[in-house]
Amino acid sequence: MNKKIIALLVLVSFSLLSAPVMAHETSTPHPHATSTRATSTKPRENVQNKIQEKREEVRAKLSAARIRNIRNYFKTMGRRIEAAIERLEKLAERIESRIEKMEERGVDVAKAKTELAEAEVKITEAKTAFADAKAKLEAALSSETPKESFKQVREGLVKGVVEKIKAAHQALVEAIRALKAAEGSSN
Repeated sequence: MNKKIIALLVLVSFSLLSAPVMAHETSTPHPHATSTRATSTKPRENVQNKIQEKREEVRAKLSAARIRNIRNYFKTMGRRIEAAIERLEKLAERIESRIEKMEERGVDVAKAKTELAEAEVKITEAKTAFADAKAKLEAALSSETPKESFKQVREGLVKGVVEKIKAAHQALVEAIRALKAAEGSSN
């Protein structure tokens, strides 16, 4: 029995003394652990590079889509503006022919003529403003920030053209009023 107790004590003492030795770390890293860390960061960098490339690709596609949408918007607005200008020109021609007919009858149409001349000037201004807007559109699309450039084109030029068209229309309305007033005073 004594032998068993002594053997047991020796075993317990060895196990207690060996535990701190096993927990003790070395000051230099294990070479295998360093290479594992190095190899584990490489795939992470590759994944990050792929994600960055994908983001740039998506940005390029979005930029191309924005430019396409801007062109489509301007094309649609261009058709509308051109149609409005053509309608105003036809209306001006009709008013001019009406003025000539009334002049032949001896009606005083001086005020209507001045209003018509003013309307024709405004129609010409609208045409030139629209031509400027077309020219500036391409410059806006080729700039570094097409979104902000488009905002300037849309707000400054297109809306400016629309305002000039409205002013020309108002001048034509005034010419028609002057014609009606002249016709009423001649009767």
